[in-house]
Amino acid sequence: MFKFLCKHPFKSLAVEKDQTSQYADEDFEHITYHLFCRSCGKSLPLTYAKCIGGVDAFFDRGREKQISKPPIDFEHVTQPMI
Repeated sequence: MFKFLCKHPFKSLAVEKDQTSQYADEDFEHITYHLFCRSCGKSLPLTYAKCIGGVDAFFDRGREKQISKPPIDFEHVTQPMI
């Protein structure tokens, strides 16, 4: 049987209040579920990171960042490339 942070079975957890979300950066937001244990009364927040707009949007933003980078100027490279 799976035991959670308070060492009681997972089935003893209940929702304490609605989930909250916090903006982390342009790609992710942190989602927190606020749970509590009915056996011991301990509050147990559960947080995870969520891709904003999904995985496809995440990859599209990555492609846009790569396109916006200036190309390497090979004429002014001082170290030999091996």
